[in-house]
Amino acid sequence: GPHTETMLTIHRIHHLAIGQERTGNLGGCHAATRTARGWLRGGTCRKADRHSFVVRGVPRKPNRFESDVVFDDTTYDTDLEMYFARIKAFPASARSVALLQLLRVDEEGAFANHVSGDVLDQVPLEASVGFKRSIDALDARERRQVTEIVSGVIRWQRRLHWTLSNLPKPTNVDSMDSPLRILLYMGAYELLELNLASHAINEYVNLAKFVMHEGCGKVANGVLRSIIRAKDAGEVPAPPKPHGTMSRREAAELLAIGYSHPTWLVMRWLRQYGPKDTVALLNHNNRRPRFSMRLRDVRAGIEEIEELGATAVPSAYLGGEFVVVESGLQRIIEGGMLKRGDAQVQDEAAGLVVAMLGPKVGDTVLDCCAAPGGKTLFAASRMNGTGSILALDSVESRLGAVRNAAERQGYGSMISCVASDARQFCNNASLTGDVFDKVLVDAPCSGTGVLAKRADMRWRRRESDLATLISLQADLLSSASNVVRPGGVLVYSTCSVEREENMGIVEEFLSRHDDFELVSGAALGDIPPQCLDDMGCLQMLPFKHGTDGAFAARLQRKI
Repeated sequence: GPHTETMLTIHRIHHLAIGQERTGNLGGCHAATRTARGWLRGGTCRKADRHSFVVRGVPRKPNRFESDVVFDDTTYDTDLEMYFARIKAFPASARSVALLQLLRVDEEGAFANHVSGDVLDQVPLEASVGFKRSIDALDARERRQVTEIVSGVIRWQRRLHWTLSNLPKPTNVDSMDSPLRILLYMGAYELLELNLASHAINEYVNLAKFVMHEGCGKVANGVLRSIIRAKDAGEVPAPPKPHGTMSRREAAELLAIGYSHPTWLVMRWLRQYGPKDTVALLNHNNRRPRFSMRLRDVRAGIEEIEELGATAVPSAYLGGEFVVVESGLQRIIEGGMLKRGDAQVQDEAAGLVVAMLGPKVGDTVLDCCAAPGGKTLFAASRMNGTGSILALDSVESRLGAVRNAAERQGYGSMISCVASDARQFCNNASLTGDVFDKVLVDAPCSGTGVLAKRADMRWRRRESDLATLISLQADLLSSASNVVRPGGVLVYSTCSVEREENMGIVEEFLSRHDDFELVSGAALGDIPPQCLDDMGCLQMLPFKHGTDGAFAARLQRKI
């Protein structure tokens, strides 16, 4: 999966999102072409004098933004500090918290699933945002609204940018500072996708006034009312659709705008999958994600889930161990099943990777890139707690979650965690003759198979990242092969749908290691045939299987 420590420099999401190919850089402007924060100060909604750094204090009366606002003389070194201070001073609401989170994603490179409390990592909303007092003021409905707005704006921002730029009176979004631009994205998303009532735009206007100044409130009011008029008249602009006479590049550009993806990704998918499957993949990435869970006991787990007021059904791929949550995921999490170790949020595709490894009772297993630990723990479950697993990760802090989860699920005695680069560890281990029965290399990758759950990743990645990732993946696989015993199994996996990161890596490895052979997952007996490609490798495609994207190849060392 996409591990944090291997990610390259994160560029400002907005400029990647709008895909300004006129700069000559696929996927948008390179960060190197921009100066440090503050380059938008020439915009129409900025006060250039020093008084713009004076923050407004907490209003004496709720929801009053004029005469009842207390001013103080606090000064700040950066615009960002000022914006955060003003948003914190605004009466807590779903939209003010969503603005705060989106500003963090845009300016600080925060991960969207961390700041929104996404269940992918089970990060508490209040802990991730860092402003607990504001979050505590929100009820459960408002928190769900925060998640909806944050994920929706990140997912659809390129199309929202196009729509705002093509209104009857076009909006020059690029000239605006981040808070105003994000507020317009939020308002447009709620009006166009969530059918926000017209009167509710008043909060966006007040936020613009409070966080920035009166002029920005007027701009927000004018733009959002322009959207309302266009919507009422049935004249909301829509990007043109590709047609048969267009070049692939032209078609990719229109699809990328309409489905809000970087153009370079759409170009790749058109070449690899063709138009029909590319559109299906784009649609999948823009839907609300489905979540599955691994349960200690599926029958008893489903009964408890129903008692909590949620619903789940057995997985079509791993029905004895996984369920697909149909509704009430937050209720399940709050009900304590995860804390007790009776359940773990994990995609079925990730579970099938472990099935390809085939861990058995008494095996010695090495997980080279273990954090956050989902595959490690499922392997332990399949081994019935007997045997040993060594979990590696290059960042010590990431292994804490693995240790804690292992203790909760009752596998603490069989799982050992070591902070080490897998390449160095395996090369050193080979010198001392240490070998394992099963070795898993779940390699850092582009993550293009999980874009439905990690919408922000589509804007973080650049096409040039692939060369660096492919080199790392090849090195990891080669190093891991040194510690596989004769007759042992080495599984290489990713959550990417790019061939170069998947079968391309395996083919290159086999060309250099004639002591290994590719074996089909069909012989294991528990991998559904529809999940295997012609070579017997696991190939989960979101638009075909409805899961995350995943690839896994089972390699066996010759005796």
